[in-house]
Amino acid sequence: MVHHPAPESIYSRPIKSKEHASDVARLEIMIRYGGMYFDLDVVVVKPFTDLFQYETTLGREGGEGIGNGIIISHCSSIFLWLWYISYQHFNDSKWNEQSIEFTHKLDKMYPGLVHVEEKSLQYPRSPYLKFIYGEGMFHEWKTKNYAIHLYYRQYNKEHNPEDIKHLNTTMGQIFRYTYYGTSDFVT
Repeated sequence: MVHHPAPESIYSRPIKSKEHASDVARLEIMIRYGGMYFDLDVVVVKPFTDLFQYETTLGREGGEGIGNGIIISHCSSIFLWLWYISYQHFNDSKWNEQSIEFTHKLDKMYPGLVHVEEKSLQYPRSPYLKFIYGEGMFHEWKTKNYAIHLYYRQYNKEHNPEDIKHLNTTMGQIFRYTYYGTSDFVT
């Protein structure tokens, strides 16, 4: 774990939104140290060993975006540096623009600098969150994902060890697997 104070500015431009402050901080940390970054609502399913061969790995976030809720990178990654430098021109009121849309544009401008996992890191994602939270709608997360980003802020419901025993959703499976060691219903 790396402690890093929330940046208040970048390139003499004030950062007002907490989302941008978090985005900038994670880039600064990842550029300096490398490693793995996960949003708090990410559940790791299997080892990332296959992804370490790439200088930087991110997951697809929608058709025209690359997410930053999961970052796997070597230190001093060229892709991360270019992304960081782009904050000279960011719009603090448009979070998606810098954090998701620009990464896609950067990948198109400089192909090969980032490895993008299409469906194993950020998937299911909007509009497919029904495969995480929909009753009786399941995603094959154990075989298809390295990690799952739950986008929990969009779900916004509390659960406990008792009610997850019979939660008939992918999230229920994941929670049971994490808490009880099995994704099956628990009696």
